[in-house]
Amino acid sequence: MSLLLGWTVSEAPLLCAVGQTILHIRGLRRLGPLGRAALWLLTPALWIFYAFMYREGRKAGGIAAGALSNEIPDHEGPVLSGVAPRRVAPYRPLPLLHRDYTTSDTRDIAYGPDPKFNRLDIWRRPDIPTSQHTPVLVQIHGGGWMIGDNKTQALPLLAAAAEAGWTCVVPRYRLSPRAPWPDHIIDVNSVIAWTKANIATFGGDASFVAITGGSAGGHLTSLAALASSHPDFKPGFEDADTSVQAAVPFYGAYDWTDRDGTQGPTLAEFIARWVVKRSKTEAPDVYERASPRSWIRPDAPPFFVLHGVIDSLLTVEQARAFVNELRATSTSPVVYAELPWAEHAFDLTQSVRTRGVIPPILSFLKTAYEATRD
Repeated sequence: MSLLLGWTVSEAPLLCAVGQTILHIRGLRRLGPLGRAALWLLTPALWIFYAFMYREGRKAGGIAAGALSNEIPDHEGPVLSGVAPRRVAPYRPLPLLHRDYTTSDTRDIAYGPDPKFNRLDIWRRPDIPTSQHTPVLVQIHGGGWMIGDNKTQALPLLAAAAEAGWTCVVPRYRLSPRAPWPDHIIDVNSVIAWTKANIATFGGDASFVAITGGSAGGHLTSLAALASSHPDFKPGFEDADTSVQAAVPFYGAYDWTDRDGTQGPTLAEFIARWVVKRSKTEAPDVYERASPRSWIRPDAPPFFVLHGVIDSLLTVEQARAFVNELRATSTSPVVYAELPWAEHAFDLTQSVRTRGVIPPILSFLKTAYEATRD
């Protein structure tokens, strides 16, 4: 409940203001003199608060752009070279709608044996011919390793990336409790291997595959980027290339061991009961290997990490610790945007915060791509 309330206020403050206005008008008709007086005190205070939250959301784009410029001063713009910008917005007017960048030939493509979960969609601008190969962005959905799908998450980012010229691969993967760990990361690596082998047919450049995702998807994004060579995470295709060239995790879980004590016991208890089905005491090696922080290495790919300060599910402190260690070890750029008043899953809709952070993310990805062309 706290997540839902916090998310609604932080990402839809203007909608909250409209709702409060309706309640105010209805209350004036039904309440007595004392109630109306209290309402006149409460409603303006809430209007001021919602205006403050909207203003804070508008700051996110500047914060993300500043973080990018601090780490990579000479970064590229958001639109890929050789891709003509269109005067078409990737979003529909309503915040939950977006333009469709898939076709009947690019939906529900099989990448593995599971007939329900081993499926993916490909997002791509229809006016770009498949002979023009563009870099690939793989988006991994979140949902606590138990729920979620590839049809409802990160839609603003995917639409903007496709419009900027990217070929986007958007998979489903097996979920707990039916699928125990590490089936989730095995499927993610299967997606990457499939992409490297097949994406050229759909117009993608297999030499550059970036990965992004939020929450559990942020965890899987980071783990795939850092532990791509671990054989336990790709049984049966150990020799396949599952490396990625850039990673953009949103509000991820970076340390299942909670080595700094910043996450608290709730996450470990949840993982033990539903995902791993063994406690951290019973299987310490499993938790250690499942932690992206355990795989930090000097040759890690470029990272752009985003996290909300008021995230009520995965603490900002564990994100900071991950970024600090990654920066101390990796020779690649590590961009970190810490967003004030941003809740978990802040990027689900076209909020002012979401629209603000997307251009810096696309600029980061284009910069990483262009660096491989030199």
